[in-house]
Amino acid sequence: FTAINDARRDLLVPSLPNLAVALLLPGVLVILASTTTACRRLPSLVSLVEPTDAKQETEFMELTLFLSFSECGFFLWDTSVTVGLVQKFLYFTLAVAGTMGFQSGAFRLK
Repeated sequence: FTAINDARRDLLVPSLPNLAVALLLPGVLVILASTTTACRRLPSLVSLVEPTDAKQETEFMELTLFLSFSECGFFLWDTSVTVGLVQKFLYFTLAVAGTMGFQSGAFRLK
């Protein structure tokens, strides 16, 4: 949000580090969310394996249950980072930044 104030005062070079962090953060969150999604899909992938005998079948079922009950993926403050959470974060962040930018005069429509 300090980049909005710098843009309003025409100080674009000092705001480059802030803009770099602001542009890298969504990419990192999308990678974390896709990893969490992949971890949640792993039990269904394991359950697709068709073992040859009954002992292997019970072992695969136990592995599937273990994977489904374990909380895998990335968490921030006990909240799972999902694609939906990242989309909500980006939506509200851009809405607040846009509102602040237009009200402060940093963004102008011509």
